[in-house]
Amino acid sequence: MKIKELVAFLPVKTRQIENLVNDGLPRAKVGRCWDYGPDAVIWYYTDGPGRPAQPVGVEAARARKENAQAEMAEYQLAQIQGKMLSIDFHQEEKNRVYDRIRAKLLNFPGWMAPRVAGRKMGEVQKALEDGVNEILEVLSMGDDADTNAPKRTRKRKAKGRGGRKKTPSPAAKT
Repeated sequence: MKIKELVAFLPVKTRQIENLVNDGLPRAKVGRCWDYGPDAVIWYYTDGPGRPAQPVGVEAARARKENAQAEMAEYQLAQIQGKMLSIDFHQEEKNRVYDRIRAKLLNFPGWMAPRVAGRKMGEVQKALEDGVNEILEVLSMGDDADTNAPKRTRKRKAKGRGGRKKTPSPAAKT
């Protein structure tokens, strides 16, 4: 049916039909014209502005309240079960991961420099690739990798200990 025939079935004007099409009124292109079938009439009275108004009253308000309470209970249960994270917790975890990555990358040059000093270009490239792969491996292991890994510390000789013994100065004898 053409737009004029549809206007005869529905309590609207021709211009309103174009607005209803924007809201979802079904139509099909047939030749140069749009064809509005029985689906358009059904849509108008079921999903469109011609549908009966929703009941407003105490029962409808109670139903909305019960739905809202059920949604809140589901939300709280999901939080308790750990299925839902707060935005603050997510931000903290993300920042912690970024801090680990930043620390590894900032320490990389100082950690690699002694290993590549004086080597040829091919050896340096291989050593750098190995270093990057090691960092990626540590980062992919998660938190346990840093806590269980052996500490890389050097024992330093304390200054003033060992070697030659100090002799007291002549001023100290008097």
